[in-house]
Amino acid sequence: MNKHEFVKTLRQNMTEAENLLWRHLRGHRLGGAKFRRQQPIGPYVVDFVHFGARLVIEADGGQHNESPTDARRDAWLISQGFRVMRFWNNEILNNTEAVLEAVMAAAEPPPPPCGEGAIRSPLSPCGRGAEGEGKTTMTTDTEFVNQAISEIIDTQYRENSPPQVRQTVERLIGSGYTSEEAFTLLGCALSREMFEVLGSERCFDEARYIASLDKLPALPWD
Repeated sequence: MNKHEFVKTLRQNMTEAENLLWRHLRGHRLGGAKFRRQQPIGPYVVDFVHFGARLVIEADGGQHNESPTDARRDAWLISQGFRVMRFWNNEILNNTEAVLEAVMAAAEPPPPPCGEGAIRSPLSPCGRGAEGEGKTTMTTDTEFVNQAISEIIDTQYRENSPPQVRQTVERLIGSGYTSEEAFTLLGCALSREMFEVLGSERCFDEARYIASLDKLPALPWD
């Protein structure tokens, strides 16, 4: 089963909690924010994502309790500049309004600067485990890095160099993404390449960067 078929299957078999949350998130119903469901991001498929706010929402059942797989997944998403909010299914079903308020609060303001660390959900201050029902992890890149990446993408688009940047933006918009979402996805692809450069001390690989643009909206993964 390829990723497209896998995503289609996930959308057809959403849990009761996912369906309830989606009824409130779809169609800009939550404060005008645009969320997507069962969205591929790199090697993963997240339950819900708001690309403009770089916010991922996950609805978890009991099998996710202290899951090392979730920890690796969250770490990767955070490394790409996303914030991750996790709620238990029963929390969504039984405390829906409070969940929606927490999501809206996370989606409305601009991301906080790095250094403030992880922010726990006001719904579940103890986090997961016996004393808490859910967990919210909100960690972002520094404002400086975000601004630098944004300026690079803007320059590449304005100067049409490389031309694949403008082509990718037009392709994403043509497939239903907003301009803001398209530029955010390009920023994720660029930040991935920058992480590769910093981690290996090798030169910026434009061919690899262009190849990652061709994969969008799926983010590059080696």
